[in-house]
Amino acid sequence: MNLRRSLLICLTGLAVVALPPTEGAASVIVRDVDEVLRDLIHEYDGTTYLTVESRRWDLVTDPSSPELSALGDGAFHPMSAAEVDAALRGLGDLLDRFDVEIVILPFPRRSTLKSSCEGGTIFLSPGIRPVSPEHVRATVVHELGHVLHQTRAPAGSEAWADYQELRDLDPLHHHAGAAHRDRPHEIFAEDFRVLLGGPVASASAAENPDLPAPGSVPGLEHWLRELARTPAVDNRPEEPQTFPNPFARGTAAGLEIRFLARAGVTVPGHADIYDLQGRRVRSLRGSLAGDRTVAFFWDGRTEAGKWTGSGFYFVRWRERPEAGTARVQLLR
Repeated sequence: MNLRRSLLICLTGLAVVALPPTEGAASVIVRDVDEVLRDLIHEYDGTTYLTVESRRWDLVTDPSSPELSALGDGAFHPMSAAEVDAALRGLGDLLDRFDVEIVILPFPRRSTLKSSCEGGTIFLSPGIRPVSPEHVRATVVHELGHVLHQTRAPAGSEAWADYQELRDLDPLHHHAGAAHRDRPHEIFAEDFRVLLGGPVASASAAENPDLPAPGSVPGLEHWLRELARTPAVDNRPEEPQTFPNPFARGTAAGLEIRFLARAGVTVPGHADIYDLQGRRVRSLRGSLAGDRTVAFFWDGRTEAGKWTGSGFYFVRWRERPEAGTARVQLLR
């Protein structure tokens, strides 16, 4: 017997609270700016960090930072909780197919200034000018498209192959290392936004003007709706491999970190190493170690060539964050 799925989202002032769903229901939790500031943001040694579960990010708290565009008005403008709620309601009964946490950020993350979806959590970055309702809704639904991709049609799955065939994507031109608009997962998220996001979220055209408009692709909207009704797949990444771990300064070959992708890799990309405070201490260039494996080597030094202190560090594959995080230990 199929249990009725329901989700109630209530607005209390600026706060958006997800009420407990009925048995078997999906869960959408929205954390507004006040809650994020109170529970998820802290300062350490003069730096402000966001911590969600075991993940930590360094935040940019100065609107005049050179990392940001000079076209801002001198303040950060978080996305409206009311518009986030409206974007969710615009999905209708599709909303109860999602298990996701949405975090409305008061400050952007230094490593990823834009909004993004990572591991079942959507991070909504503030604007450097007021963010329009249309942009808020489009961003929320676009990122939910990434959630749908990751949980129902992950790279390497039969469903993902079906989508690429339906969309007639050329793997030589459309791949993870291509320009943003030519990356298959971004095309998927835009298709979801334009076809299923409601009139406000879908008001603007899809990002890639060189592809047929989503509405002109026969069967695409029906396929996306049916995909959303399928059970979520276990898309937890395989653990990254590290050797030797722990490792000591002066180890001949250094530390090797290997990440496994769910689909073929043509561009190895970069790995970022962070200390326990979330500060990036080194960026590494990778090398291909197989059709789905990328290897990175670290000698224990910082970007400036100095030895880092002994202790634990975290390593993430920048271009494929879904591949997991490696925890390594450096000895003196």
